[in-house]
Amino acid sequence: MDKLKIGDYVKIPIDYSTGFTCEGGKSKPWISEYAGKEAIVIEGGGSCGMFIKGHGKVWWFDADSMEFIEHNRCDLLSQWEDVHNREIQQASDLDWIFANGKRVLQGCQGATASSLGKCLGVDNMWGSHGEGFVFHQNAMMILNIAEPFLKKGDKKGWLEFCKAASQKNNIESVEQNTTAQGVSFEEQNDSH
Repeated sequence: MDKLKIGDYVKIPIDYSTGFTCEGGKSKPWISEYAGKEAIVIEGGGSCGMFIKGHGKVWWFDADSMEFIEHNRCDLLSQWEDVHNREIQQASDLDWIFANGKRVLQGCQGATASSLGKCLGVDNMWGSHGEGFVFHQNAMMILNIAEPFLKKGDKKGWLEFCKAASQKNNIESVEQNTTAQGVSFEEQNDSH
């Protein structure tokens, strides 16, 4: 097969493996969660980037392993991106998140965890190196904190909790900074 080009419509093989896992002392292929999905190539080369239908942009696919379907299907890419953007917008909406709290706890998009994180003052879910592992850890932590509010559909309670947590963090931050400078928080307040 010729090299894949940007805009090519492909299918990720049903048995597409991205590594190995150990189960019962035996090594077996780890099948990608994207196996069997349709995609459009958005970045070419031996290792290519794809826009996966229903998932979004994902990188590091072995181009030679993809099942070619058709050239130049940027029209599909545009349709899929429109649907994806609407889904992200909905998944980021706090009203929708709390109206669907139990569903969110069963599995949600990263946009949902990011939106909840922003309420807590977490602006960068990816960490300093943009690692998916860090994003996953942060998302799991935030969803764990939000769980009681999501179960009850309690947006108001969540926002009050986040405000209180933010104020507490700001006070602790001021206390740490002033203590590091040799001035206690109490001394600083007494001087004003």
